[in-house]
Amino acid sequence: MLGIPEKPIEDIAFRNIMIRQKASAGPVLKDSDFSEMRGVYPDAHMIDETGDAPAFGLWARHVKGLYLDNYEVRPTGNDQRPFIELSDVVPGRD
Repeated sequence: MLGIPEKPIEDIAFRNIMIRQKASAGPVLKDSDFSEMRGVYPDAHMIDETGDAPAFGLWARHVKGLYLDNYEVRPTGNDQRPFIELSDVVPGRD
């Protein structure tokens, strides 16, 4: 989930989620490898054009109030990316 500094995403809660997904074999990219995407709706296909997201479980940037409870992502194989990549994220409360 990608907000921008002046318009962060707010009050997101993920509860009781388990996702299985294909592991990435591509290079490990960082949050800073992706632009802020100002002026466009940040669609997942825009990330695919650049490469895989910087994390296999959750990548969040510019979020106020993120709450995770029993959130799990299982890659199908070895994925070199971290589980979570957060940039300018403020935790939320239950």
